[in-house]
Amino acid sequence: MLIDTSVLPAFTAAALVIALTPGADTFIVLRSAIARGFRYGMLAQAGVLTGIAVQTLVMVTGLGLLLTQIPGFLAALKYLGSAYLIYLGVMSLRLGLKALRSRRGVAVERGGRDLGATRRSFYFAGVLTNLTNPKVLLFYLAFFPQFLGTAENTALQLLVLAAIFALLGVVILTACSALAAKVSSSLSSPTVTAVLDLVCGVVFIGLATVVLFSAV
Repeated sequence: MLIDTSVLPAFTAAALVIALTPGADTFIVLRSAIARGFRYGMLAQAGVLTGIAVQTLVMVTGLGLLLTQIPGFLAALKYLGSAYLIYLGVMSLRLGLKALRSRRGVAVERGGRDLGATRRSFYFAGVLTNLTNPKVLLFYLAFFPQFLGTAENTALQLLVLAAIFALLGVVILTACSALAAKVSSSLSSPTVTAVLDLVCGVVFIGLATVVLFSAV
């Protein structure tokens, strides 16, 4: 058999649990949808999916294993990822605090400065959040090979597994983006919006701390 389909149900169940666990990818999509609406949440999601595609390519080609053998590579990736998450957190905190102090509508501020002023910046925020997290790369290298089964074509098996994982991500992140956009639009009070900014800022900095002090 080119691929082993008998392992797919177990993989799908395990991948679903992992995909439902909130991480940096989830929060960048939520934050984008809260800041600018559903479309921008989807742009961030597209960035995350691009990162997933790159991670898949790195895994299938064996480049991932080679990269992890380079002295200091994972540490550098960890520091870069932590710094980027801290940047996102600080920007969210600044926006939230400024909105609370002014007690005025934040539509102009949110539209002009939150996580970047262009659509492209929301997309690349998703890409960078995914690619600069060393735990994502290590997850791919450690988790997917457990479900090779008796597949004759291991590369094709890994691609099928990655496609399932990506599809689960699409469904979950789309739902998160739609929910965040709906909550943000229905609770349009400047104070509520500012609180959401502050919560997201704290979450990003918390995620950065976890990444920074994790062993890789």
